[in-house]
Amino acid sequence: MPDSASDAPKATRPRSVDTPDTRLRVRVSGEYSDSPPEFRMLVDGRQVGGIYTVTANYRKAEWQTIELRACCGPRGPIRVEIEYINDVSSDSWKTDRNLLVDRLEVDGSCFLPQDADYDRNWLEEIRGQQRMAWGGRLVFHIRRARGAGEGWTDYSARRVADALSRGPSALVPDWTTRPATKSESADPVTS
Repeated sequence: MPDSASDAPKATRPRSVDTPDTRLRVRVSGEYSDSPPEFRMLVDGRQVGGIYTVTANYRKAEWQTIELRACCGPRGPIRVEIEYINDVSSDSWKTDRNLLVDRLEVDGSCFLPQDADYDRNWLEEIRGQQRMAWGGRLVFHIRRARGAGEGWTDYSARRVADALSRGPSALVPDWTTRPATKSESADPVTS
């Protein structure tokens, strides 16, 4: 039994469901000539924040990070979507507008666009890619990627270990890899 009021356990106030408890960071760039790409973020189907304008220019090797917070509860989000809303397509790269997504971080865990689904407006859904050349949504299935009962730290450690086991080429985006030539693919021990 406590001797004084200062020794008594203090009541903690439960965190409100509406308290922003999940930190989201998205690293983006744009290809554009007249006006920059714009996007919005959706967490579990609800828009978080406003419309974001990408001022970094990919052709000048610029990237920018946009950080926001969302109310997701103690288990975190189920899915996060990056919706590219002002696509302009053209036959010339000089007038085409594209959004590039380098990565999404959810409470410090990194998700790559190659692990997402790209739901393109009016076109079939494809596997995610860094360059969003069509309007639509890059959909990250956070809980499916992490595993049912897995925490953020477990997920991050598993992703790093998996990438390291595949070697440095596992960290290179799919669109930059090329098939090995016959001489490169030959086993040095047996040839």
